[in-house]
Amino acid sequence: MLILHGTKTSAVLNDVLADFFHLKRDHAVKYTKKNDNIRPFESGGETSLEFFSLKSDCSLLVYGSHSKERPNNLVLGRTYDHHIYDLVEVGVENYKSIESIESYAYDKKLAPKLGTKPFFAFIGEHFESVDELKHLKEMLLDHFKGEVCIFIDKLERRA
Repeated sequence: MLILHGTKTSAVLNDVLADFFHLKRDHAVKYTKKNDNIRPFESGGETSLEFFSLKSDCSLLVYGSHSKERPNNLVLGRTYDHHIYDLVEVGVENYKSIESIESYAYDKKLAPKLGTKPFFAFIGEHFESVDELKHLKEMLLDHFKGEVCIFIDKLERRA
């Protein structure tokens, strides 16, 4: 997963991008430099995303930017053969970072372990009937898919 910052990013977006990296740190590449020339939805603006995708050999991307017209804007995307395949743009509101959750604070036992997969619950029939929400659901699941387990050993229980 490729994680990029736009020209401006708010503190909220910095937390979101940091949490994405924290959850996917084994399979993520994070660039912290501000990128002025990335405009995912404009003609010619996607070439920088494609370059970073090729450079990092990443097929999934997360791009955060903040402006007056689109505050706390997060773009999730997929590439195919290092060309933009599809993008989803969402606004971030009422975000709580992983570190701000009281039960998580400084308790490494509760921290997400490397290779674990988060649980997603898509509540409501709209995630199956509305095309935009169905697409968002697929995009989120692709970004947090993790490794596919073909065989799981049985754990031997000892009394």
